[in-house]
Amino acid sequence: MTVRIVGEVLDPRNDGMQVFTDATTLAAAHPDLAETSHHFAVTSGTEVAGYVDALNKDLALLGVSARAGGLDAGGDMVATLNALSATLTLLLVAVAALGVLNGVLLDTRERVREIGVHKALGMTPRQTIAMVLTSVVVTGLVAAPWACHSA
Repeated sequence: MTVRIVGEVLDPRNDGMQVFTDATTLAAAHPDLAETSHHFAVTSGTEVAGYVDALNKDLALLGVSARAGGLDAGGDMVATLNALSATLTLLLVAVAALGVLNGVLLDTRERVREIGVHKALGMTPRQTIAMVLTSVVVTGLVAAPWACHSA
């Protein structure tokens, strides 16, 4: 049987081994194949909870039930993946910031003698801090776009 694929659904249930199709395709593929679930879209303005309650009253005779869901009803797996990607992004930003800090500390350490000479010539602590910060700004400006691009 030839089937035309028109899209993809990223659904982690059943290891992604599900086919979403309409009833006519199922009937043509295997006449006695049973559906495992039905998905309904209600019209705009319909109260979903009331619709599901009314449907469950009728389905109770068959021993099945309906539940409300939507595009965001992916379950715990989607929430877990979102939390994991957010955590990894924060870790990547922290590593980039630590890389910039490492560069700043190395630059300051290499200039200890130069800073000592300036202090011996009468440079105040405020002027020393300003000198270090102005020398570090260049490193920060060069590294910031790279760090943002990596994140």
